Amino acid sequence: MVLENLSFATINIDNSDEDWMNCKVENGKYIGVGDQTKLAEIIKIFKRWSENKIISHLNYDE
Repeated sequence: MVLENLSFATINIDNSDEDWMNCKVENGKYIGVGDQTKLAEIIKIFKRWSENKIISHLNYDE
């Protein structure tokens, strides 16, 4: 499966300087960044996307 062809809706959470995360696909590459507590969540989102599950800002944490 080629991941660069999968749909991905950008996720942008900006609650404060200590609570933020941004995940997107740009030029066919997954980019996930966030505060120091978000690494596991960023990886979880990538894993769901790579398993061909639709990711949107409404269902990323299900």
